[in-house]
Amino acid sequence: MTVTAPPPPPPAAITYVNDIKPIMDSNCIMCHGGPQPTAGRDFSTYAGVMTVVTPGDPNSRIIQMTRTGGSMHFYLNPNPDVRAQTIYDWIVTYGAPQQ
Repeated sequence: MTVTAPPPPPPAAITYVNDIKPIMDSNCIMCHGGPQPTAGRDFSTYAGVMTVVTPGDPNSRIIQMTRTGGSMHFYLNPNPDVRAQTIYDWIVTYGAPQQ
């Protein structure tokens, strides 16, 4: 009899509350926060972030801004590539859920 290990559990879904809001809070809302954000858009809420997100769309504006070479990629510290991938996966793989 051969015993095989069970398959690993699927990765936990990426959500706005658990994964994206912390990125926005630490990297974006200093310019993209509050009632009159200096950078024009308020990303301090899910509704605000969703103005640049189309669930499932790899061409969503926020993906274009945060991908390598995008105008906001540099600001995703630490680990901008990992944070940009998290944003991409949240939108494209998981459909940009809030919770």
